[in-house]
Amino acid sequence: MIHTGIPVGVAINILVVAVGWYTGFLYLQAKSMSPASVESMYELAFLTLGKASIYLISLIVVLAGIGMIVIYFIVFSQIAASLVQ
Repeated sequence: MIHTGIPVGVAINILVVAVGWYTGFLYLQAKSMSPASVESMYELAFLTLGKASIYLISLIVVLAGIGMIVIYFIVFSQIAASLVQ
């Protein structure tokens, strides 16, 4: 039986690293295949998908940032509540 969750946590971390490596690889491939020199994800999206993609990427970044803040406050509140009890 796994009581501590360490093997599962290590497996999830390895999976996240693999996914991050693969997305970086895909970004570099798309950057090398683009018709013009691009320096950012916004420029690459503008070249491939048009003007709406800039707003889409910005929205995704904002929602991810807000989501991280919400998760942080949920975890903090649960830890603070457990310390008070």
